[in-house]
Amino acid sequence: MTISEADFERLSQLLDGELDAASRQQLEQRMALEPELASAWQELQTINATLRQAYAGAATGIPQRITAMLDSAASRGRAKDNVVPFFRRQPLWPTALAASVVLALAIALIPDDTGSPASTPGLTLAAALESLPSGDTWTALEDGGQIQAVLTFASRNGGWCREFALKQTSRTGSQRGVACRTDGQWQTEVVAQAPEQESSDVYRPAGAGDSQAVHHFIRDQAADIPLSGPQEAALINSGWR
Repeated sequence: MTISEADFERLSQLLDGELDAASRQQLEQRMALEPELASAWQELQTINATLRQAYAGAATGIPQRITAMLDSAASRGRAKDNVVPFFRRQPLWPTALAASVVLALAIALIPDDTGSPASTPGLTLAAALESLPSGDTWTALEDGGQIQAVLTFASRNGGWCREFALKQTSRTGSQRGVACRTDGQWQTEVVAQAPEQESSDVYRPAGAGDSQAVHHFIRDQAADIPLSGPQEAALINSGWR
């Protein structure tokens, strides 16, 4: 005996508690006499339990885009009398539906820890200053530029300042600057064009209008020599406290 679309709809109504007492009793009597109908009902219950368990395990972790997708699909497919129609002439539809929904949830909930440039957005300037150690490594910024932390020093007002280098897509060469941390926020104090580097890897002297401004700021504001690598790492790990 082939189960009709109307039978699937009644089973769906039974699962959702939408059948009245008389219709429920009639359907249960049919399942007692029709093994295929009873088997479809058991499979539907199993799939429903699987979906409930999947949702329960990700109760607070389902991304909004997934719940919106599911809500949108349900509203588009909802027929009159608040009945969701099943796929036509597809006795194995519950398995396919459950697999697709659970797979979508699984993909959405797996954290992206590849660290690839395509999946990891660039940092803001403030975030870079907050977390990057000083060194010769260039790190991507969200605006397409790059930043390199140069050194960290204590300022005369009791805060912390960092010298940094910038490469911006809209400018040739690089820039040097200093930002200081006040009340948990990084404020850029000075930025100037960095001196050009000759082929011999020796910097040409900079004029008064460029990176000398950075050197003068550090000379006037630094309370001590720059931090060592371990000292800086400990400071960053402590949240700059």
